Amino acid sequence: MSKRGQSLLESFMLLILVIGAVMPILFFSADRLGDSFRISQAEDSLNNVAITARAVSSLGEGNSDVSIISIPEGVTDFYVDYGTLVFMVNNEEIKVKLGGEIVGKLPTVAGIHSLQVRALPKGKIKLGDGPYVSSLENSCIFYEGPFGNNNIETDIYGTDFDNVEEIYSNGVLMEDLNIIDRVQDTEIELTIRERDFPGSPEGVIYSLAFGDSNGYISNSFDLTVKTTFC
Repeated sequence: MSKRGQSLLESFMLLILVIGAVMPILFFSADRLGDSFRISQAEDSLNNVAITARAVSSLGEGNSDVSIISIPEGVTDFYVDYGTLVFMVNNEEIKVKLGGEIVGKLPTVAGIHSLQVRALPKGKIKLGDGPYVSSLENSCIFYEGPFGNNNIETDIYGTDFDNVEEIYSNGVLMEDLNIIDRVQDTEIELTIRERDFPGSPEGVIYSLAFGDSNGYISNSFDLTVKTTFC
């Protein structure tokens, strides 16, 4: 092999070695840059929600607005920790302090989302479109008539009930949905039938929740059913 050919071969081999050494660094840097961008995007989304929440809260109960948020890839969970909004991104907690009592949840699927933020009574803030139960007309029901003939109507209060079409009892979808008699945005009339909700002298506690046509499930609420006075 000529000296020129050998020199070209040596230069080529040196180039291969340099590329082999540099590429892992470039990949690592790109990965770190991507992580930093995702974390920043998640934090911006939480800040947008917090700004909207403070605005509707200052206007008072019943007011609402929509916050446009961009969820990055890598978000695995959302939760509220003592008034702080928290996203889990690549096993790292991204936190934004909001304060007050917060109910509902944020989406974790990557993409652009329109999030409804609503001011509830007593300073609560609700995130998202899902149904939320705030109170019950009666949290304890008792059957007075003969066994098997008791049907008692009670009202459930909350918000975003307009699309409710399901009810869960102790985590199980109930087959007969006719017990949901009247649905308005802030009120549901529920029929408590003895065959669906047997009672006892000491009281049987049922954990109930509503589901809507969009796949959202409300917070659960407890109803006690007795065969003696509450």
